[in-house]
Amino acid sequence: ECDTTFVAFRPTMMFQTRVFSFPVKNTGAVSLRFSWEIRSLNVERVTSGQSATTPFTVSPATGIIPPGGVQQVEVAFYPEEVDVYKAQLLCHCENLDEDQKAPSIALSGRATRPYCHFEIANSDYLSSGRRAPDLPGPNASLGPLDPSTRVLEFDSLGTKVRNTKRFFVINPTNMPYEFLWQSEQEQRAGADVL
Repeated sequence: ECDTTFVAFRPTMMFQTRVFSFPVKNTGAVSLRFSWEIRSLNVERVTSGQSATTPFTVSPATGIIPPGGVQQVEVAFYPEEVDVYKAQLLCHCENLDEDQKAPSIALSGRATRPYCHFEIANSDYLSSGRRAPDLPGPNASLGPLDPSTRVLEFDSLGTKVRNTKRFFVINPTNMPYEFLWQSEQEQRAGADVL
């Protein structure tokens, strides 16, 4: 049993990931072996000799649900090119009652192009509650940060130690540009911060 029939991901920047989770329940009296298949519906954009790739993934892709059990399934959308994507998520089930239909879920997502992309490791600093709520944000206001904020963490032991973190800045546009790093703290130095 699966109540989800359609998943529409919000517009997503290239190289970012959105995840949707839903339950699948085995209402039968025997174990249910399943496997998921994602069929791209963007085949009109595929040129001869190429396979239709899709930015959707599913986890777990295969498994067994015990009688009366529930399996949480996650579908992720990770676009690497600007487009509108459509796919069908099909579940192949063994031991399915003849009167039941295997789950089939329509997937859609739209990818947008950022001006630049910072290739940094994901951090749970904000989502895990490690950030103290009384710390000021980028605009010096207190409270939680925007959930789309990316965090770059440094580990350091000792004092007077130089810490270096390297990451890629990717230009996904078709035009060259230059950039300059500026410290927001230095920009606010002349402003009154309470």
